[in-house]
Amino acid sequence: MRDMVHKSFMLAGLIGGLIACQPGTRMNETHKKLAEEYLRTLYSGDAAALDNLVSDEVVSTYPIYQEILGTEAIRGKEALKEFSKGFGQRWSDPDLSIDETIAEGYDVVVLWSFKATRSDSGEEQHWGGITLIRFDQEGRITLEAGEESLPGPSGRLKPGEL
Repeated sequence: MRDMVHKSFMLAGLIGGLIACQPGTRMNETHKKLAEEYLRTLYSGDAAALDNLVSDEVVSTYPIYQEILGTEAIRGKEALKEFSKGFGQRWSDPDLSIDETIAEGYDVVVLWSFKATRSDSGEEQHWGGITLIRFDQEGRITLEAGEESLPGPSGRLKPGEL
């Protein structure tokens, strides 16, 4: 009897451990926090902080990149860090609002709004978007694929609709 109770407790512990490792639990919450940290870091110009957040092979893509950068995507950690530095120089007082975050497994979708002041003209601008952020098994970001618009998705909603 004692042996059965011991085995039951061991089995319960094993099942509990497996459940805790499944998508939809702590991993999702961790990825949500890291995705938000990544976006705030990248678009504030804090390039050095990206070292701990992204993989060496990270890819970032938005439709506007073709227009402003002449390429459809930024590829690699060092190129992304250079973009972040330049973004931080072009914009002051960045304010990123996270309107919604959904995570499943290694993927996080973020609905966001952004406003900042152009460093050259002093003009405040704002836009928003939706972004997929993908993590690898080591918890580093490998992909940022997004769409943005003016107004952003959250800006087109009435209060309480989100």
